[in-house]
Amino acid sequence: MPSAFHMFPEDNFVISLHWGVMTAREHSALIQEYRRHPEAHPMQDCLVDFTHVTDYEITFSTLLFEISSLQLPDVRPDLSRMAILAPTDVGYGVARMYESVIDGRLSTTPRVFQTRPEAFSWLRRDDGPRYRLTPPLP
Repeated sequence: MPSAFHMFPEDNFVISLHWGVMTAREHSALIQEYRRHPEAHPMQDCLVDFTHVTDYEITFSTLLFEISSLQLPDVRPDLSRMAILAPTDVGYGVARMYESVIDGRLSTTPRVFQTRPEAFSWLRRDDGPRYRLTPPLP
C-alpha cells in the first residue's frame, strides 16, 4: 500500500494519506516512520485518509498483531484526536476495525467518518485547500 504523511507543525496537525491496496504491515511501518519523525509528537491531531484505497488485504488478527508489536509510549488518549476518513462501505468497515484495535493503544482518540466535513468538524479545524492532498499518479 503506498502511503505517506504530511506534517503541518504550525497547525499541530498531520495527514496520513493512503492509496492502492492497504495491508496491516505497511500501515504499521508508516506508524513507525511517523513516530521517528523529528516533528512528531503525541499532541498532534491526525487525519488518516482512506479515500484513495482501492482494496484491503487486511484481517482483524493481522492488524491486531501488527499494532500490538509496535513499541508504543504510555498512552494518554486525551492528548489528541484522530479522524479516520473512509468514504466507502468496505473502507468504513475496515476503519471501524482499525479504530477498535488502536483505541487505547495510541496517544489519540480515534473516530471514523465517511465525509471530510464530519472528520474536520470533529478535529475542530477548517478543511482548507492546503489540507487537500492527493496521492501521486502512477
